[in-house]
Amino acid sequence: MSASIPYTVQSGETLQDIAKKLGIKDWTKLQEYHNAQAGSAQKTSATPYAGFKLLTPPQEEIYEMNGETPLPDPEEEQKNAEQKQDEEKKKEDEEKKDQQASKSEHDGKYFIVHNAKCICDQSANKKKANLQVTSHSIIVLNDQEGKLAATEADKSFTPPMATFGKCLKKPMPGGGYYDCALTPAPKWDKTYESTQVMGKNTLTEISELKCTMGGVITIATHGQTDAVSNAHADNTNPVELAMVNPAIEPPKKKEEYPVVTSISLTEVEDRPNFEKLDSKNKNEVVYLRRYEEVSFKANLKSGNKQLTSWIVYSDHQGKKDNRLFLREQIGVEFSQSFADFGKFRIEGYGKPKKAEFEKGKYDKCDPTCSIDVEVIQNTLLDIECTSADFTSRIDPSKNRKFRKGVPSVFKAKFFIQELTEQEKSKLTWSVQDGVGNTITEGVQLSGNTLTFTPVNSKAKYTVIAQYINENGEAIEKKISGETEGNAVLGISHGAEIVRPGTSMSFSVSKMKYKFGEDNSPYGLTSDEASQIKWNLNGVFIGTGKNITIPGSSLMTPGKYVIEAYSITANATGKNGRDEEDDWRFEVKENDVVSFTLSGVPKLGKPITATADKMVFADLLPNEIIHWSVASSKVTGKSITITPKVKGTLPVSCKINNRKGVQQTLNVVEAKITKGFWNDFGGSEISQAAWGQKVDFCVKGENIEGEEIELAIYDSDDMTGDDFGYSNTENKLKITGKDDKTFASHRIELSPKMKTRTTNSLSSEVKLYGKAKLLGFEKSILKDITPLEKTSKYLSVNDKKSVYRAIIGEQNGRARHNPVDYDVLSWTYANTTYPKGTKLIVKIFEDINWSIDKECKELQSTGTVAEDGSLAVQINWGKLKEAKQNKKTKKYYAVIYDEKENKLLDGSSSETLCNTILIPQSTLIKEASYTGAVTVGNEQVENLTPNGECKNCSDPITVEQLKQVYVNCKDDTILKQLAEALNKYRKVFKLDTCARKAHFFAQSIQEAGSSLEPGLEGETFNYYKDNLDGNLKAFATSEGQVIAQKYGRQHRPPRPAISEANQIILANFAYGTQYKTGKNFKNTGNDGWNFRGRGLLQITGRSNYEAIQEKIREYASDSGVDIYKRYDSSSKVISRDAGHMTPLEAALTGLADWFKDDMYSAADNTGKKEDDEVVDMIINIINRYTDSKKERKDHYKKTKVVFEVDKCPKVKPQIQSNEDKNTKWHNPLDIMEIRGWYGTNYNDWDTAASKFGRVPRRKSGIHQGIDLWAVSGTPLKACVSGKIVFDGNVGDYGKVIILEGKYKGTTYYFTYAHLSGSAYTNKEIKAGDPIALSGKSGNASSFPTKAQHLHFEVRTKLDVRRGLLDRLDPIATISELRNVESNAKQTTQK
Repeated sequence: MSASIPYTVQSGETLQDIAKKLGIKDWTKLQEYHNAQAGSAQKTSATPYAGFKLLTPPQEEIYEMNGETPLPDPEEEQKNAEQKQDEEKKKEDEEKKDQQASKSEHDGKYFIVHNAKCICDQSANKKKANLQVTSHSIIVLNDQEGKLAATEADKSFTPPMATFGKCLKKPMPGGGYYDCALTPAPKWDKTYESTQVMGKNTLTEISELKCTMGGVITIATHGQTDAVSNAHADNTNPVELAMVNPAIEPPKKKEEYPVVTSISLTEVEDRPNFEKLDSKNKNEVVYLRRYEEVSFKANLKSGNKQLTSWIVYSDHQGKKDNRLFLREQIGVEFSQSFADFGKFRIEGYGKPKKAEFEKGKYDKCDPTCSIDVEVIQNTLLDIECTSADFTSRIDPSKNRKFRKGVPSVFKAKFFIQELTEQEKSKLTWSVQDGVGNTITEGVQLSGNTLTFTPVNSKAKYTVIAQYINENGEAIEKKISGETEGNAVLGISHGAEIVRPGTSMSFSVSKMKYKFGEDNSPYGLTSDEASQIKWNLNGVFIGTGKNITIPGSSLMTPGKYVIEAYSITANATGKNGRDEEDDWRFEVKENDVVSFTLSGVPKLGKPITATADKMVFADLLPNEIIHWSVASSKVTGKSITITPKVKGTLPVSCKINNRKGVQQTLNVVEAKITKGFWNDFGGSEISQAAWGQKVDFCVKGENIEGEEIELAIYDSDDMTGDDFGYSNTENKLKITGKDDKTFASHRIELSPKMKTRTTNSLSSEVKLYGKAKLLGFEKSILKDITPLEKTSKYLSVNDKKSVYRAIIGEQNGRARHNPVDYDVLSWTYANTTYPKGTKLIVKIFEDINWSIDKECKELQSTGTVAEDGSLAVQINWGKLKEAKQNKKTKKYYAVIYDEKENKLLDGSSSETLCNTILIPQSTLIKEASYTGAVTVGNEQVENLTPNGECKNCSDPITVEQLKQVYVNCKDDTILKQLAEALNKYRKVFKLDTCARKAHFFAQSIQEAGSSLEPGLEGETFNYYKDNLDGNLKAFATSEGQVIAQKYGRQHRPPRPAISEANQIILANFAYGTQYKTGKNFKNTGNDGWNFRGRGLLQITGRSNYEAIQEKIREYASDSGVDIYKRYDSSSKVISRDAGHMTPLEAALTGLADWFKDDMYSAADNTGKKEDDEVVDMIINIINRYTDSKKERKDHYKKTKVVFEVDKCPKVKPQIQSNEDKNTKWHNPLDIMEIRGWYGTNYNDWDTAASKFGRVPRRKSGIHQGIDLWAVSGTPLKACVSGKIVFDGNVGDYGKVIILEGKYKGTTYYFTYAHLSGSAYTNKEIKAGDPIALSGKSGNASSFPTKAQHLHFEVRTKLDVRRGLLDRLDPIATISELRNVESNAKQTTQK
């Protein structure tokens, strides 16, 4: 990056003036630039003083600041233009060279076709004959009927006798010549091998056929109808000319063969509506008529496009033996028509399909570069009702019904839907009544469609289409049905609770037949509307499509039911049914439902109580919230409470004189109880030197999250205690911990503190601490009681000493005694030496009967840290002789300064700087000093020695499983299950209290409390009328028929239906006729065989396969292979034979838990509300389930079983009031990144919808993320805040921008492509309705599966171009991290 440019500020100039002079749009960017370059000492204000040296950016950085593209350098631009011109000339020269290379003698010559004129050089009268093509009847040239391509095998001519007149080789004795009796050679010479038909070379104008009589037959005229001169060919691009005359071949070049990635069928003759088809996405055969020309284009990755070749097969498999027509190196475009019926495959390729080329590597068909066509006789196949569910339906008895009074549209289905005029003339329509009379009233004809409006009730009609095919045969198709009236099935929904006097409006939203807008062809007719009746609480109130209940009818609080019906009402009474055609709501007075507190009620600390939930969120002018706190009465939505007495405090909240809600608060006293001085390792100290740093630790009762003021004084009996330091004076924050944890604060024993606390007589002081809690009434600084066995005072002076040492842990927290020779120890000492001082540690063997022996191999030097501590490693393994002799010995350390002055002698009984070495002993760690194992650690009972949670690491017990699977009576199963879970749970991340609780909460719902569904498999013992509510496949007309026939005919679950019936239901529910089965990749009997099993009920072939991959990867020693076991689509695996073992069920559940990363969601326990965490897991395992409440209830139980609340890893976050007010709320109920992309939206590519550099996009970047949302989907405010923009912005379409905070930072959340607004007040809360998704801007043509919400996170309202001022939403908002993994093809449709 270029260096900054100094600018001298003139008198009176501001940064705005200078920025304008330099061309910088935003003067604050100039200020930011200077401050970043100059450093903290030379920062500038908005108005720098005259003469100030301002650092300004070079021009290229100014462009970047403004979000602009730099202007090109004229010299550089000229240079680039010249270079580009040179490159273009070089490319042109190379192309000319390519065109001149490897010319064939056939170049510029026409192909020969049927009836071409030929002549023999021995014909006396120069008679010409017509060549007859008999070797095939398929390939025609130039789309001319009968112009079959001639091959080397075609030797027949007309006339067959005296073919070429008189033969010069056969003179008559008396003069003249005998007639020609043609005896041709086996095949033609000079044929063209680069184009073949059925493996035979084709003929061009230079081809010759020899006659055994001595004549040579040549081509007189080629037989094609168009004529392009050789002069034209010489001056035309070979590729272009080849498009006019297939005989003109592009130049052949033997290198740079093209790489063909796919081919496209671009056009079919006289079919303007034909959609381009790519071989990558082909899924069906293209039907053609005879002589109908079809055009193809090859899509290349690289290589010389002129070397692209084409081949036609006479099958749909691309077999070698069926190669019909070969066109080598003719270019990327190819057109062909076919003279006969049959199946054909067209393939485009680059590298030669020859056995001798690269050992025949490419001598086979590539299906990805092939398209299949079939030449057929277009004929009538069937009739379909294109008005579909609007006018026709199949009832449960499989009888067709017609909607009375509404036009039904019928269309004749052909192989090729675009009919020619001749085909249309052969199609006739008629409508007959039940006795065979032809009906003309209400019938309209238009080409291959018929529109019929039946007007009679319960009348039978037959729609008939008849087509006369090419053979003169009459093909007839019929649709018969009976008319019926429409009926109400569903109504719109309103509010569930309304105030008295609120009017309510409803409309019919669903009827037996779909219906369109009013006044549309499929809208409700006047007869249908008049037959709709409305009841309120069983009392008739009106008719019609819509109804409004006046507020005067809803004055009395209570429950109401509005119902629409056509024949019989059934929503009320003894046997009343809750169905879609009714809506149940309640009229209710507004009142407070709950209130929240801003914190734990503590003696003397003000907290805010807020009525957070009311029956109705908005208060009317006459609705006043009344509070009662002890004996005090106040009003308002939020009030401040300052508890005056420890203990219980009753608080009630209500609107006006209603019931409201009451809570009894437990007021606790918050106080600081203990404190002590310590070093950085956590060990208690009592001495220090000026200049060192030390820690002071405090703890208390009920102080978690509270701010603490810590003040340090010296103890001076003569002049009074002097103040030395406080954290608040230095703007440092100390936050209290829980009752068992110390909060630590680091203090520098600075010169300022020394000046404040010492006098001229002595530099030694005795420091102690005072503390108070901030934000409490009447809170004053009080002396801190020292922790037991620690000193209240820290003696500080300028003396230098080593006053304590141990042999033990590196942090000094534990002493090693005894220790093995294979263990590393440290000499850890507390000193008053300054940081950086080097001290020497020597180790001696303590010998009672002689002089102690120095162990020179253990001597080392260490450096004093800033807290005065010294840690020097001891490698006992260096004592090789003692280790080998396995002797028990005693050792101690002596510490010296660099001049070998002894500072501390570890042999003294007063120190802990000694230990005993015992070979192969177990290391015992003794607490070194008071406080050493408490600082910074939670003192909880379920911690293991290494600080881990004991419950997390404990195995899962049978007793715990009995509490989970309460209806499982077989202890053997539970024992085997526990063994399997414990063996593999760590590798599959089931290794914390929270993870266990969440796993088993889901398992209870999925595998059942008895474990029967988990082990025996999903049951299909469903009551016939309930199947459509449990499985979507049965909500269809066909599904209803299956359900009624094979479902359980009685409501009680026993006796169960037969296994045979269950198999039929399972294979239908998960069959390939629906997307669920297709996504599972199910076939045959897979619906039954791969039904739900295991502790988390995995379903479908693809899921079993994916789970088995994880088992194979992480539990290969188990021998389990669930995929292989159930892989039997051709036959049914009986229920008994399909039972899972406890090992299989456990591994299946564990692998599913691990594969889908459910454990990461469980790790939010304590950080988020329990219900929110359960929802996160539900969204992974089964987001559309209706059992969310049950799963949350299961978690409440498993949370107790696995003691989640006692786990130290689950620590709830203390939220400030601001944090609570900026809680995140997802903008959509279903959060999935958009997946479908590409020209026809058939490519699944979630990466294209993410933020940042996206090469696939036209612009190359994406400024936000696209979240899938069908147009009209309600959108919610993601945070609390205010609407700062609502309008239209170019390609964005309609945009709303919400300004709000997330985790304390202000962002501008941008919603784009909207269809409308939904907010009523610009000041909104997280979760409030804000807008409706849409397809405005450049999303207007998107189909349903590609419609989306474009969502951005901006750092400012007015953003610059590109990615400036925008952040990646997924990286910024932690709650969005799963939007890509959530994306499912089955959802986005």
